[in-house]
Amino acid sequence: MTFVDDCIGPKVAEAVEAAVPGDVILLENTRFYPQEDTKDESLVIEFGEKLAAPADFYVNDAFGACHRNHGSTFGVTKFLSPCVAGPLVELEIDQLTKVFNAPPEGFVVVLGGAKVKDKIGVIRSLLPKCEKMLIGGAMSWAFFKARGMQIGASLCDDESEQLARKLDQELADKLDKLVFPIDVHMRNTADPDEKAQVPADGILPGWDALDIGPKTAKQYADIVRAAKTVFWNGPMGKFEDKPFDEGTLAVARAMGECPGFNVVGGGDSVSAVNQMGVAEAIDHISTGGGASLEFLEDGKLSAVEALDDK
Repeated sequence: MTFVDDCIGPKVAEAVEAAVPGDVILLENTRFYPQEDTKDESLVIEFGEKLAAPADFYVNDAFGACHRNHGSTFGVTKFLSPCVAGPLVELEIDQLTKVFNAPPEGFVVVLGGAKVKDKIGVIRSLLPKCEKMLIGGAMSWAFFKARGMQIGASLCDDESEQLARKLDQELADKLDKLVFPIDVHMRNTADPDEKAQVPADGILPGWDALDIGPKTAKQYADIVRAAKTVFWNGPMGKFEDKPFDEGTLAVARAMGECPGFNVVGGGDSVSAVNQMGVAEAIDHISTGGGASLEFLEDGKLSAVEALDDK
């Protein structure tokens, strides 16, 4: 294998010219060039032309970047043919399409994480299609606050609260499908060693809710185990901070025990199924959290749509 400390220009051209059948040339990371991911599409395409210059065809196997119109995922496709998907991209699209087209009966979506903004598209897309959507993590506190509940010192930015209120209005006729924590695990900000598990409407001023509570964990796990199709993205709490990983681990365990078709996407969710030792029981573990969410918004990814075999 030959490494070239650039991804465009004469060094690359020279290495390609000198290559013989069987040689592999590894180029430097494209992101050292600002044109790779600028919002100016003309610059992205211009950079893509430079990337394409020494090549005959293009294979995209970087699923985690397929939701981005970058020079290396979008611009380059304007100058090469054929442009095709690699085996990982094909596998991801195939498995996520099963989720996107899942029958409503027994279709469960589990969403966690910190910000409603990161999940708003997939909530709008999948809530009408699924049977139940389980909400965990700090996203829950945004909905609680938007509905006038006390959340104490729990994480909730203004944008998330506003988006939660907007979703409540937009999806009013489907809110019976949204499932929120019935209890929480919280910590006293004045004394971090003091922790308590209380009903969802019992969060106190000065206390920080950091995980779903044990009753919610059991409820969510029972729903997941009974699902025919389940998609999970995002932790149920502050997963990296014990004991506030317990809700996430309960969902991970249930994912491994679910006999239905189950898909996991997102770093902390993937870490949780690995930590619980159930990764082998998951039908598909996505390599792109953001890309998987964007695909589930409308069944498309811009970089995949740019390929010849989309």
